[in-house]
Amino acid sequence: RELGSITLLDVYEAVEPGPLFAMHRAAPDQGCVVGHGIQPAMQGIYEGIEETLRHELARVTLEKVLRDVLAAPRQPL
Repeated sequence: RELGSITLLDVYEAVEPGPLFAMHRAAPDQGCVVGHGIQPAMQGIYEGIEETLRHELARVTLEKVLRDVLAAPRQPL
């Protein structure tokens, strides 16, 4: 495919399928005051973050990244 048709989201999904922003892999301590309710409390927040990240990554193509890399000023060694 052309660089202009490949997004950062395409790259991410090819390399690391699954959520971009997920809950911690270990289950929280259900005996803890915070642990028992943290996942339900954070679920909607995480879903919003996931949606925003996917949207932003889908807007950026590899062509744009390459253009920005090549346009960056070089620092003297």
